[in-house]
Parts: sequence; C-alpha cells; structure tokens
Amino acid sequence: MADRQTISACLIAKNEAVRIADCFSSLAGRVDDIIVVDTGSTDGTVEMAIKAGATVLHQPWNDDFSAPRNLGVDAAASDWILYIDADERLEAPGTGSIASLLPGKQACAARLKLQPSVGSTDYAELRLFRNDPRIRFEQIMHERVVDCVRRVCEADGTEVALALDIRLRHVGYEGNQDHKHARNLPMLLKAIERNPERVYCRFHLGVTLEAIGRREEAITNLNQAVDMARQGNTREELKIAALCCQALAGIAMNMLNPTEALRISEYGLQQQPANPALQWCRARALIELKRPDEAVDILRSIVMIDPEEFFDPETSFQKSIFRQDSYGLLGSAYFMMNRFADAEEYFQLAADFSNGELEYVSKAALSRVRNTAVKTA
Repeated sequence: MADRQTISACLIAKNEAVRIADCFSSLAGRVDDIIVVDTGSTDGTVEMAIKAGATVLHQPWNDDFSAPRNLGVDAAASDWILYIDADERLEAPGTGSIASLLPGKQACAARLKLQPSVGSTDYAELRLFRNDPRIRFEQIMHERVVDCVRRVCEADGTEVALALDIRLRHVGYEGNQDHKHARNLPMLLKAIERNPERVYCRFHLGVTLEAIGRREEAITNLNQAVDMARQGNTREELKIAALCCQALAGIAMNMLNPTEALRISEYGLQQQPANPALQWCRARALIELKRPDEAVDILRSIVMIDPEEFFDPETSFQKSIFRQDSYGLLGSAYFMMNRFADAEEYFQLAADFSNGELEYVSKAALSRVRNTAVKTA
C-alpha cells in the first residue's frame, strides 16, 4: 500500500484572535500540521496558534504578502501545501484527514471550491500544491503561485487537478472595510508600479478608490483594466473585464446615468453573455430607462437558477442576484407595466428572501393597494 500523502496548512496572520480559532477548529484532524507565520500580532493570536498545536514563525510586516507566505511554505515538511487564511474555514466530507481527497501523481496542484464571501456562490481556486521548491508565491499583493505552477506543469508534464470535495469558506469581508482600504491602497499602487500589466490589481485599485470616494480615479482605473483585459484576451483576463464592467455599471447607476450603465453592461456581455451579474445590471438599467418589458425575460431567466446548486468554476456571484435582487427588479418592472398583482407577488418574494426588508414589504403593500383600486374602479 502506498504511503498516505501528508498536508501542511500554511497561513499568515496579524491580530486575528477574533477569527483564527474557528480556522484552527476546521483544520483539526484534517491536515498533518499547521504553520502560522505571524507578522506582528499584539492580540493573543500567537498564543492561540501555539495552543492549537501550530508551528509559529515570525516575520515583521513589510507590505509584502508573498514573503511571509513563502516563509511558511519553506518550513513545511509535508507532501502538499494547503494555503488558507485566518478568516477562512475548511470544509470537507467526513472527519479525518483530507489526504484521500487529494489528486494523484499526475497533478502538481489542485483547485478547490472557495466561497469568497458570506452569501456568495463558490468558484474554483488554486489553493493546493505539491511541496516543490519551484512553487513559491510571487507578487507583493494578490500573491499567487499560478505562474510557478504553470511552469512546473510544462516542465514535468503534470496538470492542475480539481479537488472540489474540499471547500474553503471565507468570512472576512463583512462589516466596515475602511481599515482594509487604507492598508490596501498604497500596496496596490506599489504593486501596479512594479507590475503594470497585472489587470486584477488595477481592478482592485478601481473598486478601492470608489469605496473611499475617489470616483473619477476609480472610473479611470476600471476602464484601463477593461482595456488591458480585452487586449490580453485570456480566460482569466476576460473574467476580470466582466468584474470591471459590473463595477462600472454600478457606478453609472449611482450617478443616475442608466444609459451609460446599459452601455457598459452590454459591452461586458459581448464577452460573457451568460454572466448573471452583468445580465442583472442590464435589466436594472433597462427598468430605469422605462423599458421594463425588455428586462422581464432577463430577470425571469436569472431567478430560474438555484443559487445553492449553481457553480461557475471561474467566477463567484452574490446569491442575492438570483433571488431578492432579481425578484425586486421584477416587481418594479411589473409595477411600471401596471401589472400590480404580479408586482405584489415579486415584491413579496423579494421580501421573503431578504428576511422582510422594509423596502420590499412596503412596495408589495403599495402594489396590493393599486391592484385593489384597479379592480374596484
């Protein structure tokens, strides 16, 4: 019988005491060891890691995510590396080691399921790779091993497999994100200065600038990211272009410019016609432009998708798009078309899926009143 493959979980942390215990609990008994690289915690994170049996290393934070990641990988002795964050939780069938879920010898890495935020659908991300000195993290922000893995695959004739029974659930994007924006902005600027071709960093810079109120700069960077992605024309870059178009359409709607939102969403749909987020943006713009009949079919096709079963390996979407967001727009479309009974039905569905959000409850009630008035007129 072949020896069982071993796995090291490697993570970096700084002041994660409020979240890291659940991460450790999810890893207990599932991996062979845990390696934590602490970058300057003062809140008890280190003590919690030691109590959980993790190997703890220290490296001062120097605005570089790859450096502590690689320190942890260098210290790992297992066959495989699982990289995970303190605000992520591992989920997999059973209760023992996840070794049986790892791919065979033909693979040097694997993509597993990742839910990037609460309320989003999963997608597949490369989070598992063999403990090979040729595979190390690159880039100071949005660090990744994808390019290293690609080179190893080409050299060795191996592949990136799917390990979709293994799942990571991310819980760190809830609540106020101002502290992250303040940290990320100078790092993003530095990352782009060093590697101006990194489209995702340009996208992230755009949404960060929008979040802190620097809208014109946000629009400029998001448009630059779209142009760069379209020129590159790879699958990954076109995915980023779609994200940029979604962000730009949202900004246009916030600026009360549905004509521009429609143009941007249709531009994105030229490359990703099945993208439900861009379809939703298009429908929203059509309703604002008083073209509800064109929006209805789009929205009805979106709500036919079960967000609990939906899986796009390339992109994650907010589950609300498939439920309350689209039901709410359907209610608005039918209300505009004077179909008040249908409007009430869809506003009520939006209220049900949003745990009774007052806006939808009120609109359902108004639709009911209008419908009654029409019947008694």
